[in-house]
Amino acid sequence: MGKKVNIENSFTPLALPANDKQLVSYVNQNKVELMENVITSIEYGISKNLPIVETFSFEGTDFIITLNSHTFKENVEQIYDYYIKNEKYELCPRVVKLLDKLTTK
Repeated sequence: MGKKVNIENSFTPLALPANDKQLVSYVNQNKVELMENVITSIEYGISKNLPIVETFSFEGTDFIITLNSHTFKENVEQIYDYYIKNEKYELCPRVVKLLDKLTTK
């Protein structure tokens, strides 16, 4: 579902299933992809100095999930904690770099 994009030019929110059962299944099977999408959306928001960034949309609807720039750091910290707890160490450098950027901002 998700696709890699050059965050300097554009970012498209990841489309999630709108059906509850499909959504729960998708989230359970794709937690890391969802977290990586949050990281990418925050990186995009920072690069464009946006106060709010769209992170997810729901297929076949106009509903979107956004993140306010005031919550960027908190979200990144929670993702970092998840990666450490679940031994996803290979994903940590990108998150640490983003945390540094958010801390010095």
